[in-house]
Amino acid sequence: MENGVARVRFCWNGSAVNYSLLSMHDQAITCNVQHTSKNCVIILVYACNSTVDKRPLWKYLSVVKNNLQGRPWIILGDFNSIRCSAERLGNVDFDDQGMEDFNECIDVLDIVEHHAKGYYYTWCNKRDGGNRLYSKIDRVLVNNNWLNEYPYVKVEILDPSISDHCPLFVQIKENISFGPKSFKFQQFRMITLNSLAF
Repeated sequence: MENGVARVRFCWNGSAVNYSLLSMHDQAITCNVQHTSKNCVIILVYACNSTVDKRPLWKYLSVVKNNLQGRPWIILGDFNSIRCSAERLGNVDFDDQGMEDFNECIDVLDIVEHHAKGYYYTWCNKRDGGNRLYSKIDRVLVNNNWLNEYPYVKVEILDPSISDHCPLFVQIKENISFGPKSFKFQQFRMITLNSLAF
């Protein structure tokens, strides 16, 4: 499934999940996804480059949030925005208004960035020397309901290979049972205590 201008494409394994389209925007696709007995909302984003052109996306996400009260949801993709100057490396001017807009959107949505392993910067222009730029513009954002419902999610930022973007890999694991808590006897402490008794 893709939105009208093919900026965002959603692919899935039909034998593993059921989905239904909730809404579409030229910079995002919002789907309801059912996996086993759990139900969540996934929003895939490919934001425009311009700060002004991203504002309709921030507004759209705010409307979606108001319609999803109490549901676990995840937003992931290319936001084409950084949150602070540390998320960009290289000789470049910072778009303070763009950062402010993005941070305000995250606050309004009451979401957090999911912990991820792997690369910090998710995009590189692949130019040589002093013209090379790195940015953290791809990310995985979730609400508290998501964190409570899916505590065993693994997020990795993978090697970009030939692309200028690092792929985001999100693996949803079922509740992991580590079995009963084991009793660990620390013999070295017992030996130390016995040796002090003499």
